[in-house]
Amino acid sequence: MDRRAYCELMLQGSIDWFERHTPAIAPTLSGRGIPDTLCYARPIGLEETEFIESACRRYRYAPVVFLAPP
Repeated sequence: MDRRAYCELMLQGSIDWFERHTPAIAPTLSGRGIPDTLCYARPIGLEETEFIESACRRYRYAPVVFLAPP
């Protein structure tokens, strides 16, 4: 399995969702987000994560968010 390619696909899917729903005219729910890709990449040992970190800085969510318990 190509871990980097998988992370790139996850990231691109999250960016596509973000761009389709930004700016939101009403509260918007998302099950996953761009930072989730970074949270996945670290434990699988993906050493080159700058492309994900850059996306996390570029695509910012609203300053007020609701987090549901797991």
